[in-house]
Amino acid sequence: MEELIIEAKKGTVLFKEGDKTQDMYVVREGVVKIYKTSNDDKLLPLGLVHSGQFVGEMSFFDGQPRSATAETATDCKLLKFDKPKLEKEMSKLPSWLLVLIRSIAQRVRDADDLVKRNGIVDAAVSDEFKRWD
Repeated sequence: MEELIIEAKKGTVLFKEGDKTQDMYVVREGVVKIYKTSNDDKLLPLGLVHSGQFVGEMSFFDGQPRSATAETATDCKLLKFDKPKLEKEMSKLPSWLLVLIRSIAQRVRDADDLVKRNGIVDAAVSDEFKRWD
C-alpha cells in the first residue's frame, strides 16, 4: 500500500468533531491534540497523540462522523491512509476481528459522548494540553 506523507504546521485541524471524513493517520513526528467542545463552547481535552500512534481510527472503523477534533499541537509529519485503501487491507482480516475492532471503537465513541454531556475534564490531560499551547 502506498504511503502519503503530510506535513502539517502547528495549529492545523486534521478534522473537526462532526466531520464525515474517514481517513486515518499515523503520527510520524510531532503531537496531535484530541478534544471535544462542550455545548457552551468550552474545550474538553481528551488526549494527546504522539509519534507512532494513530488518530482518526474510530470513524474509519465505524463509518460515523468524527467524535472529536484533531489539531496539531506541534509541526507534524503524518502518514495518511484513505478509507478505500485501508478497507482493501482490512478485507484480509477475519470477520470476527473486524467486529471486535468496531465494538471497541463504539465503546470509545460512547465514552467521548459521556465526556461532552457531563463536561468532564481530566486535570492531568488538561495540564498536558496547556504545555502545547
